[in-house]
Amino acid sequence: MRKRELAGLGVVCLVVSGCGGSSASSNGTRTATSYTYSPAKAQRPTCVKVGKAITLPSGFPARFPFPRGTYLDKTKPLIFKNQIGIYGYVPSASFVATVNFFKNQVPKQGFKRIDFEVDSPNDSEGRYQGFGKIGAWALRSLPDCKGFMAFSASAEPMSNGALPTVTPDNK
Repeated sequence: MRKRELAGLGVVCLVVSGCGGSSASSNGTRTATSYTYSPAKAQRPTCVKVGKAITLPSGFPARFPFPRGTYLDKTKPLIFKNQIGIYGYVPSASFVATVNFFKNQVPKQGFKRIDFEVDSPNDSEGRYQGFGKIGAWALRSLPDCKGFMAFSASAEPMSNGALPTVTPDNK
């Protein structure tokens, strides 16, 4: 993967258990599952120290998919103008399920997956573009925190012109 480090890019971990493509509504019809981040529905991990759940920053694409239970607790500007990083944790049923969530859902939500790499069973990275943004995500196993994975993500306007990579911050 091309190297362009995002200084201080942190960690977001995502819940994958219970993620599906659709759900039944009250009248029995199938509806699309929403993967929109919600601090009110964030599941706080107990095996790592976390801050208060935050809202998704305005510079990050609202359509980017997050499994239910995503816990974002930090955001900050990165190296380049208008570049933003998000940090947090998410429960994970398995390394493979979490990796496949992003591999499959990023394009299903209308983004182009530029790059995708897996170094099983420890980490995975990907890059995306869409809706005027370009960015990257990275997953990392947490050996002392079973049931959770770390997730780092970035976003910047397409006009910045560079292809980002993610360097996880070990908080």
